[in-house]
Amino acid sequence: SYKNNYPDAVIKDTVRTVNVSTDSAVRKLEQRIVAVPVSVDTLAMYVNKDLLNAAGIATVPKDWATFQAAMPRLVKQDAQGALLQSGAALGTAYNVERMSDILSALMMQNGAEMSADDGTPTFALVPAALSDVRNLPPSYQAVSFYTDFANPGKEVYTWNASQPDSYQAFVQGKVAFFFGYSYHLPYIRAQAPKLNLGIAQLPQIEGNPVVNMANYWTWTVSKKTKNRDVAWNFLNFMIKPDEVKKYLTAAKRPAADKSLLPDQLEDEDVGVFASQVLTAKSWYLGGDPSAMEDAFKVMVDNVLNGTEEIPTAVKNAQQKVSQTVKYSY
Repeated sequence: SYKNNYPDAVIKDTVRTVNVSTDSAVRKLEQRIVAVPVSVDTLAMYVNKDLLNAAGIATVPKDWATFQAAMPRLVKQDAQGALLQSGAALGTAYNVERMSDILSALMMQNGAEMSADDGTPTFALVPAALSDVRNLPPSYQAVSFYTDFANPGKEVYTWNASQPDSYQAFVQGKVAFFFGYSYHLPYIRAQAPKLNLGIAQLPQIEGNPVVNMANYWTWTVSKKTKNRDVAWNFLNFMIKPDEVKKYLTAAKRPAADKSLLPDQLEDEDVGVFASQVLTAKSWYLGGDPSAMEDAFKVMVDNVLNGTEEIPTAVKNAQQKVSQTVKYSY
């Protein structure tokens, strides 16, 4: 029933096949719960409604094609071509918050399988299910789509490396769309109390299955503790719906427990994030998330500055991420 209570995104992290045999000569494999989640956050799109209104954009884009079409209407440049206002903070490596999550979502929406069951990254490959219809890995298209937003030669050009951090640009009213999580909301409200703020679902590729990006922490018990049973009893108490609801209400976080999601859908603050939980995925199972993020940043930066073509950059990123997974299981 544990598996039925929680979204697919977290099961890989919280249920593992482990050897429970006390005899070193015999392997006895069982599926065990190794951690528990409290909340699953999802990547959404924060909107500066005033900038959309000024550009005559009446509805927030739900798909990426409509999103792309909005960029030229939102961008403002001076006589020298410097950006004064941006449509979205997208396309670069080092000044876009949660860049690796945004790019991962784009890859998965395009059909990429990010990793194998054992955690080995596979995003530079053509998934077996698509081998009849795709010659190139879907990730190539995602990287091309993403970096176009920072390419001055493209119609969707809206961002570059000289811009401030995407979050700062958004709270300063310089960018129409910012991609972030529910945890960004109190900070945005505190720093920009007068911002005419909207929250929308992550755009999707029209005609493709809906894929969102999950972000979460799990709680577990150290192997070294002398009080394992007591600790696990506490965790099991903590994730009971009535108890976890108190935390989620106070912290304004979307639920991990599927039974609590319907009540959150109408909530002004967490409704959008909660509405995406069941279609959210996560993929990195290695021991060094920051190294994975760095590999994605180098990949994007090398494509933008012409150091590497997209296929080489994606393959090199996969190889780097692979190194961080090998030693974490």
